[in-house]
Amino acid sequence: MPIWYWTSRDLNKWADQNDIETITKKINGGKNGLADRLDYYGRLALVVCGYGVSEAEVRRFQAEHGLDVDGDVGPKTRSALHKRLVELGGTASESVRSSPVVEETVVEREVPVPVDRPVVTEKVEKEVRQKTNWLSSAFATVFGTGGLLSYLAGMDPDALILVAGIGVVVIAAVLFGGEWIVRRVKSIRKELEA
Repeated sequence: MPIWYWTSRDLNKWADQNDIETITKKINGGKNGLADRLDYYGRLALVVCGYGVSEAEVRRFQAEHGLDVDGDVGPKTRSALHKRLVELGGTASESVRSSPVVEETVVEREVPVPVDRPVVTEKVEKEVRQKTNWLSSAFATVFGTGGLLSYLAGMDPDALILVAGIGVVVIAAVLFGGEWIVRRVKSIRKELEA
């Protein structure tokens, strides 16, 4: 399966040019895993060229090939590694060449997206918030605080039964009120579709 994918997408063309980024985009649909792939390529290429994978070995390769010695396998070092691999390979076809060394620049800008009409009308949104805010407040008040639980642990048993009864009443109100919420959501949908 991987071989079929590689040949059906003509990925060898990009591999011959050492264009790891394009291969990553074509395989993954984006740049997922690009950093790992670049790291693996750098280490593998160093070993095949007769060097180790330590920073000192990267520096040695860079010094021997007239590169800035920084110990980082960046675009220029990868390009030099690719050239060296092609030399070691002997009979390289004309299509095998190094990809251009480019530094990527990311430009971000906001793109306005026109909206024909709001998804939920302001009136409906306001009404739903007013009707449902009590529910979230009740849950936050009753169940959301650890202090309440520690307080309950030290309570008188009679008071604890009272608090538990109030909790049951609140839960029952929410459960029975849930039917009202479902009806309200359906009516909101009808308003939106109209």
